[in-house]
Amino acid sequence: MSARGCCRPSPRGKARRAALGVGGWLAPGALLALTPKCPMCLAAYVAVGTGLSIPLKVAASLRTGLLAIALASLAYSAWRAFAFARSAIAASTARSRASASRPPL
Repeated sequence: MSARGCCRPSPRGKARRAALGVGGWLAPGALLALTPKCPMCLAAYVAVGTGLSIPLKVAASLRTGLLAIALASLAYSAWRAFAFARSAIAASTARSRASASRPPL
């Protein structure tokens, strides 16, 4: 096994991780922005898009479910970003403490 394969992530992996990170914020945000306010509009969108009609109660439940999923996804993304920032700050603090405790050469 090469040193690159076991010690450093590949550049493709970094790009994929970055794209997933952006998608984690973009997809639920777009869902929240594009979800219609009234259930009748959602029923009309489903009818136009699929050719199937759905009752108003089902459209209301579907809208509530979509909003709950989008908000939960945004909350999870925010939690991950906070945890990453917290660990980065802790690592930076540990490095600065380690370098401050070394005696000068």
